[in-house]
Amino acid sequence: MSLVLPTLLSRANGEENPGGVYPETSARLLELAGADQVAFRGVVAGMAEGQKAFMEGVIKAGRVRNAAKQQSADGEDKEPTIALMNFGG
Repeated sequence: MSLVLPTLLSRANGEENPGGVYPETSARLLELAGADQVAFRGVVAGMAEGQKAFMEGVIKAGRVRNAAKQQSADGEDKEPTIALMNFGG
């Protein structure tokens, strides 16, 4: 977890077109959080505030993009199925 999380965020940070990688990164981050919440929270707790804010932005941007895709595909608005976590300390 302590290797994968920073690697995912580094990849997202290095992209010139964040709209292309944010949805995928967002999905992977949420999968990691669901797989082992204690380890995920431990890694996030050790992050700098800027890193936490960036990660939250990636998750939000990815969810917004995925929601927009789903809305256009379905033609209707749907509520998110997973609530965002508060990563702040």
